[in-house]
Amino acid sequence: MLLIPLIVVGNNFAGLKINLPSPCNEHNTSGGDGITIDEWNMEEQNLVFYIDYEMYTEPDQMIIYCGKGTSGKVIHKTAGRISGKGSFYIDIGSQCSGTTWITVKIIGGTNTQWYYNIRCP
Repeated sequence: MLLIPLIVVGNNFAGLKINLPSPCNEHNTSGGDGITIDEWNMEEQNLVFYIDYEMYTEPDQMIIYCGKGTSGKVIHKTAGRISGKGSFYIDIGSQCSGTTWITVKIIGGTNTQWYYNIRCP
């Protein structure tokens, strides 16, 4: 078998966004219209955390899943599309057995902006 080294600059490769494991308090992202899906490895030491968000004026919805992808157990979701700021607590150690990964799905409205940050206590 021939192995070819792959060089990835930053978190982008051929237009694909790759979220590499990083220390807690550095998981953050922002976006706009449409659907955005981010996968995060919370690592063993970060299984309890908060998500702070700002959905600004135009409403958006956030759904958090156990594991990679959107087929896992839903462990939190906003009450439909919401506007404004908020924060919530998640303990994936007790809710997501066997994984340190979470998937954050944002369903953006039209002409919208949003932001979220994952922070550990």
